[in-house]
Formats: sequence, structure tokens, C-alpha cells
Amino acid sequence: MAVRILLRRDTKTNWKTYNPILSNGELGIESDTNKIKIGNGTDEYNKLKYFETDVSDINSQVDTILKTLETKMDKTDVYTKSEIDEMIGDIETAIREL
Repeated sequence: MAVRILLRRDTKTNWKTYNPILSNGELGIESDTNKIKIGNGTDEYNKLKYFETDVSDINSQVDTILKTLETKMDKTDVYTKSEIDEMIGDIETAIREL
């Protein structure tokens, strides 16, 4: 069975007008500006700050992760637990740096 995840989307004007409280971790997407706010379960939409990230930074980090994994995977088809742990550590480090 497929799972469907829906995100709340509306125009910037409607978000400002209705000013809802987003649940903790809930995303509010402005469909006309492509900006995102993340709810905390307490503050109204207008009080929340925009989530900011540079997409090029994310793309660069993902490329680095993939190249690292490809290099390690080319060595052999069998991995030790320590090698897998190291790969997971590399991914976790790259994600934290985003």
C-alpha cells in the first residue's frame, strides 16, 4: 500500500491572513514564493522565521556523499561492520554540515 504525505501549502497572503499555528515540525509552504516555515506547535505562522538553506550547498554535500560511497563500494562487494559504520558516519557528518 502506498503512503501519501501531504504538506500544507498556500499563498503568502493567505498564510498571513489566517495565521495558523503549525504543529511542531509541520511544514508550511508558500506556494507563490517557495519559502518554508517550520511550526513549533506554539507560535502563529506570522511569528515563525523562514527556513533558510542554500540549495547549492545541499547539492554539493549530496555529491560528496555519493562520490565517497561509490569509491568505497568499488573496493569490494562485501563490507565489514566497521566499514559500514564508517560510511554511515560519513553520511551523518555531511548531513550535520548542511
